[in-house]
Amino acid sequence: MNRELQATLGWKLTRHARTAATSRGFTVAQVLMAATDPDLRYTSFIYGQGREVRCIGDVCAVVHAPSQTVLTVLWHHAEAWTDSQVREARLAC
Repeated sequence: MNRELQATLGWKLTRHARTAATSRGFTVAQVLMAATDPDLRYTSFIYGQGREVRCIGDVCAVVHAPSQTVLTVLWHHAEAWTDSQVREARLAC
């Protein structure tokens, strides 16, 4: 296991987070890096009390930090896109 992933041990992804990551073309490693070493972090009460959105590159993880749980995965982009549009746009890069 590489050094970056060792730092993520203990984090959990909900079933919804895993499905969202897969449908948007993100790997678990990318999601965990967003959760543990974000470039951008902000609170987000629309996802519930104590939730944060943590982003690195084009992936954001909505997390509950006290329980080290990733609740969902978002594409860090200003416009609203469908999952298939996200996947196609990411593959085109």
